[in-house]
Amino acid sequence: MSKRVWLAVLWSVAATPASAQWRQGLSDRGLDSLRQTTLRDSVDAEAQFRYGMGLWEKRRYDAADTAFRRAVTLQPTHAGAHLALGVLPYGRGDRYLFDLPRRVSADSLERFFNDASRHSRDAFLYDPTVDLAPLRFVPDERLVPDNSGMTCFGGLCFRTVTDRKWWRPTRTAARLLVDGHADSAYALLKAALAKRRTDEIVPDDFIWYFALVADRTGHPVEAANGFRELAQRATRRESERQVISVSPRSRAMYLLLYGMASDRAGDVAVARAALREALIADLTLFQAHSRLADIAEARGETDEAITERRSAIAIAPELARLEVDLGISLLQMGRTADARDAFAASASRAPWDPVTQLFLFQAAITLQDRPLAERSLTALELYAPLRNREQVAEARRRLGELP
Repeated sequence: MSKRVWLAVLWSVAATPASAQWRQGLSDRGLDSLRQTTLRDSVDAEAQFRYGMGLWEKRRYDAADTAFRRAVTLQPTHAGAHLALGVLPYGRGDRYLFDLPRRVSADSLERFFNDASRHSRDAFLYDPTVDLAPLRFVPDERLVPDNSGMTCFGGLCFRTVTDRKWWRPTRTAARLLVDGHADSAYALLKAALAKRRTDEIVPDDFIWYFALVADRTGHPVEAANGFRELAQRATRRESERQVISVSPRSRAMYLLLYGMASDRAGDVAVARAALREALIADLTLFQAHSRLADIAEARGETDEAITERRSAIAIAPELARLEVDLGISLLQMGRTADARDAFAASASRAPWDPVTQLFLFQAAITLQDRPLAERSLTALELYAPLRNREQVAEARRRLGELP
């Protein structure tokens, strides 16, 4: 098998299965099947996430919270689990939110909502096109409030208005989007935008959902324009001291989304500028370094890509997947021994991660290091979920071909 084909096989394991196919109407038997999967694949973050979604649908909120937190523990970059943790408090119902201040102290309450805000932001920072299935359990009035003023939901703050010209299509499109009908949502919001008067200011929440649907329907230029506008508004509000304390990183997040959408639109110069501005807004935003590395690597600027990968690791050394990203870059450059070291560093932090073990195995095979290949394959067979059994079998075959 050629190196290019083998890397494609590795990537098929590295990619998290899309959870956007989630549909409500889960039976008790279906929930038990999800539970059995978590028992069989006990270190699979995706299995934990899907089980949490099933528990949430059955209104077993505390158990769902536990499942989502376990998913994030196993895979800290699991965007879907982060989003679920960010919006789960709002999916428990108004009574829960009303009673919460009576059950916890003011400091604990602030930490509770700040934690939810952080999870919501992290979801979009890890994956701007994150599966929005968790929002299906959130009522419409939370997705798109109909009151005027500043509204914060899940860590994202928007200026809303009561003008039904904007409010009604935004709410309808938001529900279409989270139900998996992004094309219909895009058409609806595009039609509403066409009726805008030159003197009208479009509400933040309309721009947010329009950017999300544009990014999911193959319109990256419009998505970039939307995220740019939100970043500019956040900048103006910061200068006017109008920032809501629950969402201190919105500007940086919007800039990162703007940069990524610009890259998908083919405007590399703007993408780089936006990502670097995001780092000025938030020096801890390691995701911006990772995205800059992706851009550099795609352009053959290998030294810059490696520098950006290492910068991301320096900011968040606890995230094993960043070492995997570095190792992949090194592997594709032909620096196999260095790649092996990066994968080994990742494995020391998260030995249960099958992606790490599979890439470590590949490096060992290339270096003809049988002891290392055997150790990584043993770990892979122990931790890989059942859905990756074909990749594991292929790895076993390759080990058999090693001299």
